[in-house]
Amino acid sequence: MLKTFIKPLAIFLFTIITISTIQWASIQFLANYCSYFSFSGFINNFVYLGSPLCLFVNNIQSQLSNYYVTIWISTSTSLLAYFGIRVINFNNNVK
Repeated sequence: MLKTFIKPLAIFLFTIITISTIQWASIQFLANYCSYFSFSGFINNFVYLGSPLCLFVNNIQSQLSNYYVTIWISTSTSLLAYFGIRVINFNNNVK
């Protein structure tokens, strides 16, 4: 029974860590290349706002945030359903 949890858990952890790392790198790129935290960054933002590279990275990090939440919701729903079915089966076997 433990082996049935190892592979899905490893896939889940790998996915969460990968998404989190790529999203963090995207934010760092945006902060360092597309929008500096200074007055000159405020002025340069008008130029970089329409940059295809900045738009691409911003869309990637935005979608990764959505996927991250979706993965957590799917995982929690799956766990609730799995343990709910186990409880129902346990109650049916007790009777």
